[in-house]
Amino acid sequence: MSKSPSFSIIIANYNYGQYVGDAIESALMQDWASKEIIVIDDGSTDESINTIKKFGNNVLGFFTKNQGQREANNLGFSMSSGDIIIFLDSDDILIKGALREIASVWHAGVSKIQVLVQRTDAKGRPVGAIMPRIRSGITPQEIQKQAWLYLDYPSPPGSGNAWSRDFLTKIFPLDSKFDSSTDTSCIAMAPYYGDIVTIDRPLVLYRTHGRNDSNLSNGKENYNREVVRAFHRLYAVQCACLDTGHPLPKYKVLFENSHLL
Repeated sequence: MSKSPSFSIIIANYNYGQYVGDAIESALMQDWASKEIIVIDDGSTDESINTIKKFGNNVLGFFTKNQGQREANNLGFSMSSGDIIIFLDSDDILIKGALREIASVWHAGVSKIQVLVQRTDAKGRPVGAIMPRIRSGITPQEIQKQAWLYLDYPSPPGSGNAWSRDFLTKIFPLDSKFDSSTDTSCIAMAPYYGDIVTIDRPLVLYRTHGRNDSNLSNGKENYNREVVRAFHRLYAVQCACLDTGHPLPKYKVLFENSHLL
């Protein structure tokens, strides 16, 4: 890019009042001048609204009725202006210097930069594994090939992705045919619109606590949710293929990757 990119950090929050202040602080503390922080409170009934309002004009805040993450991020994106978009979960934290590192590898033709994320406990103390498990030096071409074969590739959860505005403009707003979780669709569609560049070190703290448990082994309800999400991912890929001229994937490809095993 001929100029330093600008960032929009969009934080969709619902009843994470005990965490959202940390997420906002981590965005404000990034050593990058050209950034905006947009906070969408999705109808919280806890202390979230008061916490967000304490930041005053340092953030652009919107307070809506509860409609879910997808609609909150639709609104946040529509109000944003950055070249690079980060949908930061309101219980996650950007590590100092994250924007600078992302900007250092940004170039034309990228659909997203993905970074590693460090699991932490509810108090933000590092515990467990760094995600995703990914080979150092993996190329955009290798990621594209894996995505086209399996509808899946090593990717961090939502907060670990920095999206090109050019890419998101092609797919937003996401309607109700897409998954309620924004990252499901964006991660699935990104390889069809540009390169995915990987920074193989942790730049995000990913909080794990009782309300965000996505472990497939943790009950039938979680597994069923992931099956539904897999079909939403397939739909998103089909939309991307139709838009970009790639061959449409078959349903059986859902069962040829390890995601639901």
